[in-house]
Amino acid sequence: QLNALVIGATGAVGRELTDLLIKSQNWSQISVIVRRQLDFWETYSEAEKQKLKVVTTDNLDTLEDTGKWQFEDYDSVFCCLGSRTNQGEAVLRKVDYQYVVWSSLIAQSNNIPHFGMVSSKGCLLYTSDAADDLPCVD
Repeated sequence: QLNALVIGATGAVGRELTDLLIKSQNWSQISVIVRRQLDFWETYSEAEKQKLKVVTTDNLDTLEDTGKWQFEDYDSVFCCLGSRTNQGEAVLRKVDYQYVVWSSLIAQSNNIPHFGMVSSKGCLLYTSDAADDLPCVD
């Protein structure tokens, strides 16, 4: 049985990934770091709800303090963050670069062996920069 952390679980991709992980027999615990809970999560069965651990934060800037996030015995981090390109370049860079790097540092500081990342359409420049700065990538 595997444990996963999903960052960006309320977005289009993160929501679908979280749902697949919750329903899979291969995953025993799914933790999500989010700014808000989804009403959809209330529709899960009791057994599925037991697998989901929701960690709420007012602002994803808290990801920067990587030492405060404790996820021992986790197998994967899935970073599904992505901003909309119409929100401006500063927001796009923060979400698609800085938050991704911080997420990878959370994986590293917790010795999580797998870090997967998807991002929003149109931000290839920032995700490429982030990939260069991820401690998990050689």
